[in-house]
Formats: sequence, C-alpha cells, structure tokens
Amino acid sequence: MKIELTPAASKSIADERAFYQKKAAPEISDRFLTAVRQALALIEQHPAIGKKSNIQNSSLGEVRQLALNQYPYAVFYRCEKNRTLILDVIHGARDAERKLMQP
Repeated sequence: MKIELTPAASKSIADERAFYQKKAAPEISDRFLTAVRQALALIEQHPAIGKKSNIQNSSLGEVRQLALNQYPYAVFYRCEKNRTLILDVIHGARDAERKLMQP
C-alpha cells in the first residue's frame, strides 16, 4: 500500500535529524534517518505491523504505531483505503495524542 507523509511527519523527521546532527554527530543523524526509512518500508509492506495506539480521538481514526529501532521514537500512522498515511514521528517522552492533534 502506498505511503504518504503528512507535513507534520516530514517536519518531525527533518527536525529530529537536524537535532542529532547538531547535538551528536552526522553519523547518528544518518542512522536515525535509516531507522525511519526501515520503519516506513516495513509499514508499506505490512500495514498492520504496528500495534494499535491508545489514542482515543475519533477524528484521527484508528492510529497504529511502530517503534524505531535504536531510537526512542515511534511512527504513528493510519491505514486508509488506498494509502497508509504517516501522521507523525514522535519521541516516546512526548504526549503523542496532543502532538497529533496540533494543527
């Protein structure tokens, strides 16, 4: 199923990558991006791979999440009829529901 990223997801990935590049090292930033790409590939091949999220907001529909390997982030997404919509990539310490509800 085709993967589409929301603007929020694209921004989060870019922001976190920039954070790792500035605070850690370019190699860490590159590994973060690789982990995101691997998660997206898994979701594309197996949309039901992520666990159902605890998010209880009907406007979001059924949200699933898949943790990134070696990073404290998860990809939050929704399976739709003709696509899988990547809602955001969120750090585990953040309030995912609140972040997903931000405009």
